[in-house]
Amino acid sequence: MENKTSVSTPDAKKIAKTLVKHGDERMDEYYWMKLSDEQKKASEKDRDAQTQDVLDYLNEENTY
Repeated sequence: MENKTSVSTPDAKKIAKTLVKHGDERMDEYYWMKLSDEQKKASEKDRDAQTQDVLDYLNEENTY
């Protein structure tokens, strides 16, 4: 019988953000994952906390 390592499903944190466009409101709990072009292009030493959080989560997803 194989010994399989169990990897838990990563859970993305939810941070409520209300977006308004043309008078319509919507809630986006994953808006924190949206990175600007500058954040995407930042070198490893120049990453801000948000960028690192997104990359950490994506790495967890890839591992899963």
